[in-house]
Amino acid sequence: MLMVLVGTLGGFMLVAVFTWVQKHVPPAMIGRAMSLFMFIFMGLVPVASAGAGWLLRVVTLPQLFAGSGLLLVAAALLAWVGTPIRAVNDAVAKTA
Repeated sequence: MLMVLVGTLGGFMLVAVFTWVQKHVPPAMIGRAMSLFMFIFMGLVPVASAGAGWLLRVVTLPQLFAGSGLLLVAAALLAWVGTPIRAVNDAVAKTA
């Protein structure tokens, strides 16, 4: 049941992110932006899974989850402090 919930909510988030990107990227760049995001979201998952499997030879599962959680929090804090992500909203960007 948990996997169904995670998959469903993940799907909604993916659609929301792609919609936001498509609204804010200039039309001439949408193909490039979407190919980059598709590579990030779909292409890096097998690589990350293989890396996590390899890492589980060295660390325990709770250590892997704790380390991953800490890295995620650190990345979110860095993005919040170092980028204009705080200013992201639903408004459509004005094109000239």
